[in-house]
Amino acid sequence: MTMLALKCALPKSMFMSRGNHESESVNRIYGFYEELTKKYDANMHSVFTIVLNCLPLAYIVQDAWFVVHGGLPEKPDFCLSDFDQINRFCTPENGTLMSQLLRSDPQANNGFAPSHRGEGILFGPDVTKAFLERNGLQKIIRSHVWEPTGYKVDHD
Repeated sequence: MTMLALKCALPKSMFMSRGNHESESVNRIYGFYEELTKKYDANMHSVFTIVLNCLPLAYIVQDAWFVVHGGLPEKPDFCLSDFDQINRFCTPENGTLMSQLLRSDPQANNGFAPSHRGEGILFGPDVTKAFLERNGLQKIIRSHVWEPTGYKVDHD
């Protein structure tokens, strides 16, 4: 609720995007549903599910940085225009572009590989470079993995 209030108060300074935990099923598994129903009621969980489903999957900052929770999907010619084909107002289904945007991770090797997470994929520096060039961007900023130093640079 604090983040939503900050977004309302500072709409041009506060950015929020959807992550892999922002879905009804994950909220039930990891305790968010229980917390909401104890503090409020089950209706509040329904409201939060709707709000979380409305969060953008990614956004562009200063026409240069692609901000996404997970990473790039296993689609060699993936472009920003592909977002027009994604219905984000739902639970992400495994294997979809939406799910891969929320759950993928970079890897040191070129190309794509299966993810150790069981969902999403691993994408290499060649995939990152091609995506950035194809879309006229400079960097990908992602938040899927906690880093003890605050951040980690992959793929130059």
